[in-house]
Amino acid sequence: MATETWQIDNDDVAVDYAMDIIRQHYPLLVGTEILWFRISKASWRTRTQTANAILNAATGAELVITVNDEAWDELDTHQRQAQMHWALAHIEAEEDEDTGDVKIKLQKPIIQDFPEVVAKWGSWQPEITEYVRACNDGGATLTAAATSDEDEA
Repeated sequence: MATETWQIDNDDVAVDYAMDIIRQHYPLLVGTEILWFRISKASWRTRTQTANAILNAATGAELVITVNDEAWDELDTHQRQAQMHWALAHIEAEEDEDTGDVKIKLQKPIIQDFPEVVAKWGSWQPEITEYVRACNDGGATLTAAATSDEDEA
């Protein structure tokens, strides 16, 4: 089966989750034109991109967020909300104090590491310490997802 991509409406549940997160955590993105797509097959869950010049000129969109439909179907509500927050966290918005214009750019997650290195060496990068502090201060309960051979079959 070939990979299919389709645009989704603002009444899609993924967009609903994202808009709630934008209103609560990213007020500078309120009113930003975002194109939303779903894709049938991909090696990633969500992808956040800036709109290219042609897409921006044709639609006014500044951002494109694509959701992997197969991965989405495997997530529960909590995971779906977290996934949309993760996709939005890639967006860094800054308001120009003089003009009020909002400048948007993408950022990468702060941590790129391997569990076995952290298990052996702990918070050896300042970013890891910052991440652990955010987890502890935020009151989030961290759990490791249990998998078994049956789950992977």
